[in-house]
Amino acid sequence: MSWDVLVQDLPPDAASIGDIPDDFEPQPIGSRSWILAGIRAVVPFADLSRADQVSIVGEDFAIEIGLPAGDEIESFAFHASGGEMAASVIADILGHLRLRALDPASPTGIFSPGPGAVEGLRRWRAYRDGVVGGAGRE
Repeated sequence: MSWDVLVQDLPPDAASIGDIPDDFEPQPIGSRSWILAGIRAVVPFADLSRADQVSIVGEDFAIEIGLPAGDEIESFAFHASGGEMAASVIADILGHLRLRALDPASPTGIFSPGPGAVEGLRRWRAYRDGVVGGAGRE
């Protein structure tokens, strides 16, 4: 199981998913080449060899980034497992690209960089452990 964070256009003033108007229509977030360049700038060792997925493997974490087909990207997702460094890497990539994301494990439903990101990951782990019946299963 992975902690999933969905990147998409969000209203800049939305502090929680409840602040997103029902009629809000997300716009594309950028070109594939721009997103890949941003990921590479933050994580030079990211594996960009697959067209549909970026893999980032650190000492105690792994992140897969699923990219849809096409040049203009409307959304993409981070699928993270392992240690808390994964939350920091996601926050750094989002900050570099100046993008926002949805985090269902966050109390607000919106990914929050810094301590909020780590807390979202911890909340997800607690949920996962309750579902699978034990800690540490990835």
